[in-house]
Amino acid sequence: MLATHGIRRALAMLNGRTQYRYTAIYKLSGDALRAEHVFDRVSEYRTWLKAVPLEKSFCQHAIEKGEFATSHVSKDK
Repeated sequence: MLATHGIRRALAMLNGRTQYRYTAIYKLSGDALRAEHVFDRVSEYRTWLKAVPLEKSFCQHAIEKGEFATSHVSKDK
C-alpha cells in the first residue's frame, strides 16, 4: 500500500483495522513528538495532533521500558 499509494493511504489502511479515530507517525524532536503524517477518520488534519510534549505521551513509557501496553487507556493513571 505504501509503495503504490503513499503514506496517507497506508495510514488509512492501518486505521481501518482498528476502532481508533486516528493513526499517526510521530518524530521525537527534543522534548516533543511532532506529527510527520496523520490520518484522522473524522476530519482532515487537526492542529492538536501536530505536537505532543513527550512527558504527556504514552511514548515516554515505551522509550523508558522498551514497550507499552494497556487494556484500557482511559483507566490508566
